[in-house]
Amino acid sequence: MRCDQVKKELEEQRTLALKLGTGPLGSTGGKREEKPTDKNRDYLMLPWIPVYQSVRGGTKGVVWADPPAEKMVAVSEVEIENVPHVLHTIKKTARIDHQIMLRSGMKYGWAKVEGHSMGGAHPVPICNGDYVLFYENHQPQDNDIVIASHLTSSGDFAYMVKRYNLSENQLVSEPNSTDTGYYFSINISQDHQFLGVVIAIAKNQI
Repeated sequence: MRCDQVKKELEEQRTLALKLGTGPLGSTGGKREEKPTDKNRDYLMLPWIPVYQSVRGGTKGVVWADPPAEKMVAVSEVEIENVPHVLHTIKKTARIDHQIMLRSGMKYGWAKVEGHSMGGAHPVPICNGDYVLFYENHQPQDNDIVIASHLTSSGDFAYMVKRYNLSENQLVSEPNSTDTGYYFSINISQDHQFLGVVIAIAKNQI
């Protein structure tokens, strides 16, 4: 088939898509983000996953020549180890209080929390059994909540979630005010490494 014929067919299918509204070319505008209906819930944005308006079940589907640009995926719950968890951002701003943005190309991970040393963390308490979502970052900013490792006397690495205090060069616990345990600040040395910065908490809803 000649190039001009292919181009002509693509243009015809693009025109059909516009008329039928069956693809991104038939979008009618509106908000860029599909957010959870509960305005008080935090949500996770996945901007690199496109959302197509519709697909056909038949064999004569419409060819989409252009990528979609009107919508992005937003989720407010995740399932971890077969248990539903609700997301909470710890990076709140006045402009996008409830948005947790993941960016393509960056490394992310979940870590399960054991212990109560961050039960009084602000703006979201980090409790025993929660999961923290973090991205790889070896140079955190002051006041970030971080995942850090510590070289133990046995030669193994122990991992912890703490608040980073840049001026004191310390990893700081933030227990709940009713917690009677004693949690001392940890002076950062060559035995410590930063693995990542926490951006969200997933809490078990069962």
